[in-house]
Amino acid sequence: MTGLDPDSDRIIEIGVVKIDAEGKVLSRWETLVSPGSTVAGRSDIHGIEGSWLAAAPSFETIAGDFASQVVGSYPISHNQEFDLGLHLDGIRTNRV
Repeated sequence: MTGLDPDSDRIIEIGVVKIDAEGKVLSRWETLVSPGSTVAGRSDIHGIEGSWLAAAPSFETIAGDFASQVVGSYPISHNQEFDLGLHLDGIRTNRV
């Protein structure tokens, strides 16, 4: 994230790890996401440099791939209400 405000800040990285019932990793998918600029926000927190975002795809570009990764899954995250709200907003905006 470029910050903590879901109304004005943007996702800069997204990933999905699928595991089975025993915790074995079945697949991984991840990508940087362009927030529309090279402003990465708090690099000291997430470690992502703004220059890395110059070639990153937009959320619109990866929304379909992200949706196909999570269909039929049970999302788990460290801050699910915040993260899932941002992802769903991006999916709705891009009509995925």
